[in-house]
Amino acid sequence: MLRSDSKLLGLLLGLVLPLVGIMLFWTVAPRPGGLTDITALADHPDVVSAVISIGLLANLPAFFIFYRKKWDESARGVIMATFLYAVPIVYIKFML
Repeated sequence: MLRSDSKLLGLLLGLVLPLVGIMLFWTVAPRPGGLTDITALADHPDVVSAVISIGLLANLPAFFIFYRKKWDESARGVIMATFLYAVPIVYIKFML
């Protein structure tokens, strides 16, 4: 069982919340294709990196909640997950 203040909890939330943020962005943002249009993004790496970056905004509330509750280890886990997402963003943005 996960403790309230653990890096693993923060890491898991930090990895899942951006995916939820991306799905929320794709359902709310006005575009003709909606969720089915995600596969068309493979041809546009700049858009992919931007969408992933927008999804990372979902980590902010989790980080600040952990920070205010003084759950420093969980906050560190969220930061670690954010940096894990940063690696593919940088690769997509500058290498493709």
